[in-house]
Amino acid sequence: MPLLSAALLSLALPAPRPALPVLRSRVSVLRGGQTAMGLAGALGAAYEAQLSARPLLTQSLTAAATFALSDVTAQRLAPDGAGSDRTRTAVTALIGLCYFGPALYHYLRFITWLIPGTGLQSTLLKTFCGQLGFGPAVTCVFFGAFLVKDHGLAG
Repeated sequence: MPLLSAALLSLALPAPRPALPVLRSRVSVLRGGQTAMGLAGALGAAYEAQLSARPLLTQSLTAAATFALSDVTAQRLAPDGAGSDRTRTAVTALIGLCYFGPALYHYLRFITWLIPGTGLQSTLLKTFCGQLGFGPAVTCVFFGAFLVKDHGLAG
């Protein structure tokens, strides 16, 4: 539990900053001069505001949702038709929330500090570092979590 507690504590962030202003290019003008956004634009603006105000928490929750939806999709596409395994989906979501989201947030901050720039050379170098270090670490944690889920800590 100390690892889980530390992961959850890492989600604690300072007070949120004010939301970003809405860009005029995303706004539609209705009759009478009122403005409204489409649903996708409104969701995008809300997500962008949360990323600005609470980047670590937002990325962690996004990772949890993405991992869970990916697992549900994989289970539905599986040819054996064994049905849904909610425990597996919950473990997958927890990996996204407690490990992948925070780890990716800190890794991207570190790699951007270590290798500044957005040109081709720096992008290729960042990609190489991610494939060599971050990717294998994520894979080990992901499959390790399922080994523990299926067989316990004793193995």
